[in-house]
Amino acid sequence: LKIFFKLALYNQIMFYQKKPISSNSKTPAQITLREAMGNLATRIASRAVTGNDAKEYIVALFNTVSADDEEVLKLILQKKSGCDIGVSIVNKVWPKLIPEFPCLLATNWDDKLAVKLFSSSDLILSQKKSDGLRCSVIVDEYGGVKCYTRAGNELNVFDKFDIIGSFVKGTVIDGELLTINTNTGKFNPRQISNGICSKAIHGTMSEAEADMLHLTAWDMIPLKDFKDANCNLHYHVRMFDLQTLLHKTPQIASLVSLIETRPVKNIQQAQDHYIEMINQGEEGTVVKSSKMLWSDSRSKLQLKLKSELVCDLKVSGWLPGEGRFVGNLGSLTMISNDNLLSVNVSGFSYKLRSEIFANLTNNPVQYSMVIEDECVTLTAMPGDTDIGMDSILEITYNTKIKDRHDSSMWSLFLPRFNKSRQDKLTANN
Repeated sequence: LKIFFKLALYNQIMFYQKKPISSNSKTPAQITLREAMGNLATRIASRAVTGNDAKEYIVALFNTVSADDEEVLKLILQKKSGCDIGVSIVNKVWPKLIPEFPCLLATNWDDKLAVKLFSSSDLILSQKKSDGLRCSVIVDEYGGVKCYTRAGNELNVFDKFDIIGSFVKGTVIDGELLTINTNTGKFNPRQISNGICSKAIHGTMSEAEADMLHLTAWDMIPLKDFKDANCNLHYHVRMFDLQTLLHKTPQIASLVSLIETRPVKNIQQAQDHYIEMINQGEEGTVVKSSKMLWSDSRSKLQLKLKSELVCDLKVSGWLPGEGRFVGNLGSLTMISNDNLLSVNVSGFSYKLRSEIFANLTNNPVQYSMVIEDECVTLTAMPGDTDIGMDSILEITYNTKIKDRHDSSMWSLFLPRFNKSRQDKLTANN
């Protein structure tokens, strides 16, 4: 089981099979599942066997195992667990069995950190922060290309970026996945881009939608350093390498562009750039040192200025939960005081979600939580929380947008519950 989860969920172990493979016949099992998994790792993942030879080897391997074991091997080739278990749960059972997907993150803007950053002798850069889908394009040593989210989930983008592997190998390009309007040639509004890009996570994106994808990139890391989660090249060197690649390779430049970047000498210039980007409808900016190294961490040498707003809305209704929240609350419908804005809001803890649902239905609600490594069933009772119909809640959001289905109404982009406002009787207009 331990071997299976590592082979199926660790994205740095790849089997290079894009199409499903099935055996032609079935004989009694000749080897165990453990032996078969070992063969996949040592022969296919290691690239000891490639191309059509690899496909023939896999078919032959399928014919040496039981029908059930063949299905398990197919899950491994598809990089799926086949059940509702992911990396985080596996690593709770076997700590660090599957290395977390490395990602360099920015720290939220802090005045003291900003003063320290601008007090250094480093060149400071300010970059546009577009609210798309964080995407790492990984090109292996053989030119194979795969796209991953920040969490390490593979994106199904219909081989949109495969051409990159023809020009560069053993590298990772880090950026934001956006979409371009094929009629205007301009980037779509972020709420449209987010909706399309999120389909790549769930495998529901169409080929026509994949044709709209474009990566705005800001970093390029050698694959070896990426796997080690540490790179000693200064940021200006990595960025120059990326810029050179795009300049010399128009085939890649048509799919990938360098993020808008400008040098800033002080905090005022950084804030001016931020306001300029907000006025253009972008999410904000990221200010970073040109000498910043790359690692799997949240760096204090890059600070993000991001638009986040809050408002007070009233609970007017609710939607039932789906998936693991069946029999519980899905989301609350929130409205403004003048009834010109309506939005569904979630982001509740499982405990609070159950307590709110108990209030809304006036019935006890059972839910499960892990307490001291044991799964415990608890019961939320009406009255356990003060949130119910007509309650005023503080909602955090990124921007106000027009409702997609009713142009006379407003909605919110990326709304999430912040806190209850029992001190207020009236929502905002």
